[in-house]
Amino acid sequence: LLEHRDIPKVLCSGSVFGFVERGLPGALDTCRLADSWSGYPATWRELVHFIVAEQIQHLVFLSGDYHFSALSELELRGDGTHPPVRALSVACSGWNASLPFANSVPQDFVMEQPVDYPLGDDFASIRCLATPMSTAHRQFSKLTLTQDAQSAWWLTARVYDTTGELQSRQIRAL
Repeated sequence: LLEHRDIPKVLCSGSVFGFVERGLPGALDTCRLADSWSGYPATWRELVHFIVAEQIQHLVFLSGDYHFSALSELELRGDGTHPPVRALSVACSGWNASLPFANSVPQDFVMEQPVDYPLGDDFASIRCLATPMSTAHRQFSKLTLTQDAQSAWWLTARVYDTTGELQSRQIRAL
């Protein structure tokens, strides 16, 4: 991360980062039971603090596990000695999510409104703005990072189901 501060970096994790389950903000003691980074608050705070202190730019967190596809815009904040860092998190469904009893759905999460990631503190915090992309039972996602003529980086996320492209979203990967 330190050697490539100004080019896009994709951080892959089996656990989802940057999506807030609806029940967590009101019941912080349940965060440690979550099957996401919110279950490991000391770890994610250390990572966020490092990213902000070192001003690591153009980060994309990539994960799966939720069995739907969504994108979250993140504002990573440290202890106030450095400006926040903007990052993106993409959750991509697996090829087959046809077991409704086992699948999360976007309604289980805070979507389309800013929310603070649970258990942030003065050392590190995250502001999240998540947007659902697809809940199709059979889908896959394709992510593309491109640089425009003004040297800005863009992430394009495309979600496909068995009939073709369902959703496409392009967002600047600052």
